[in-house]
Amino acid sequence: MRSIDLTIRAYGWQLLQITDTNPWSYTIGLLESYDHPELMITGLGFDTQNMVIRKIVDAIEKTGSVDHAFLERERVTLVEVHPNHLAGDWFGTWSNFYQRLPPPGSFLQIVPPSDWFCECHQHSMPHFELPDPIRFGNRADRRRRGPR
Repeated sequence: MRSIDLTIRAYGWQLLQITDTNPWSYTIGLLESYDHPELMITGLGFDTQNMVIRKIVDAIEKTGSVDHAFLERERVTLVEVHPNHLAGDWFGTWSNFYQRLPPPGSFLQIVPPSDWFCECHQHSMPHFELPDPIRFGNRADRRRRGPR
């Protein structure tokens, strides 16, 4: 936790990248440093996740808000993470660092357009704005279910 604290003191925020079946990333420090909700993204490779988060955070650092022109141009949307997901393990490092659960409204999911994904993954991205549990199925399960 000390390295996170030092990074936030130096840069205002920290990017965490979680290696899992479905890698995902989120910020720690935007709420504290810029009074802006934290950001999270999943479903893409780490390089793309990193690029998108950094582009959005650059604007927050400079102006205090997101660059809506960038979001429109890239067809990216931001949706509030449902409170059901804030109490689970998804944001555990954030909770450990701040010694509390994230409050409602404290995280936004970055949702890229479906055409950023290959055909078999276009409908497999988890939707954290919904209250339902997040489950990552394997490719065979997704193909068996078909498009949503």
